[in-house]
Amino acid sequence: MCVLGPTTFRVKDASRAYVLELERGSLYSVRMMSRAGQPWEKPSKGPPPVLLIVLGSVLGTLLLVGGGYWFFQRKAAPSAEESQKPKVPACEARREERGFQLSECYTKYAEATAAPELCEALPVGGEARYSRADCIKRVALATGNAALCERVANDDAASCFKGLAVVLEDVKLCEKVSRVDERERCYHDLARALQQPELCRRVERARERASCLSGAIPRGTDPKVCDMLQLVAGRESCLSEVARDDPAVCLQLPEPRRAQCVSLSSRLRELDDPTAPCAGVADCLAVAARFDIALCERISASEKTRRSSCVDSVLSQAGGRWVHGSTCNHLQDLELRDACFNRLGHAFDHESACQSVLNATMRNECLEAAKRRLAERL
Repeated sequence: MCVLGPTTFRVKDASRAYVLELERGSLYSVRMMSRAGQPWEKPSKGPPPVLLIVLGSVLGTLLLVGGGYWFFQRKAAPSAEESQKPKVPACEARREERGFQLSECYTKYAEATAAPELCEALPVGGEARYSRADCIKRVALATGNAALCERVANDDAASCFKGLAVVLEDVKLCEKVSRVDERERCYHDLARALQQPELCRRVERARERASCLSGAIPRGTDPKVCDMLQLVAGRESCLSEVARDDPAVCLQLPEPRRAQCVSLSSRLRELDDPTAPCAGVADCLAVAARFDIALCERISASEKTRRSSCVDSVLSQAGGRWVHGSTCNHLQDLELRDACFNRLGHAFDHESACQSVLNATMRNECLEAAKRRLAERL
């Protein structure tokens, strides 16, 4: 079909159309279009079906062979890796023994020979007595090699650095511990091991610092070291520790704590006046009197019950029935002396002590009690 226009005409057939655009008698363009109006290309012929089948078979065979090779190589890799791990023949020979711990054997060999590479033969975790980390830590401690601690996980590394810090007496190793609580525990252990209370200043938490000081105070420590503690209870416990070597420090404690402080001091007897740290506190004087019963008389005369209890306490601590009767003669107060002889005669079978009681009523009572005990023994 032909369509005529001013400058254009189209010729169409059943399969394609040619568009000739003419303007002023010139051919500007010839455009070949498909029936749908898209650029038309001549369709290309595809490969024969037989060729596709052959290519598919070849590719399938290659994939099957390559996949199998990859699978078996990967499966065989762990055994190859295992074969490269160091072995200890003496341990391997006993592997099947009942109750034998292979991990323990390897760890001891690694430690004794300073060979951390032997630890690689151990499992990372599991039911083994020693893991790989345990083995490496023991070698690190045995050799003093801090670099080995970096080869284990965080928790195990902290334990490794803490132990090595004490062995090498090196506070810088504590700084390598990442967790705050574990790092402070490292300072705590090192302060106690070296008896250096100043290291406790590195411990920030109040209770942990007090605990650090409790076991890090050597003889002759200045009590001012206790000022680093803010908690009252912690500071008082610290002063009590210092007072073990210097009982005069007990005077810095409140009165209710002085008796306990004096009782813990190992050098109270060395003082010219063992009651000096008590400053007149009755309970404290009773503790100091264990060195000399006459110190019970330092308790105010108005506190008769406390004075008598002091005498009883001294006799009990001295062994009661094994106390010599002349002990009571050290007392100048006659009433207190009678209480002393009566206690010996009445409670500890010192029958002769009853005769030394000046108070007649108390003496007769003491003798009657002695007769009853004698009759019971017969």
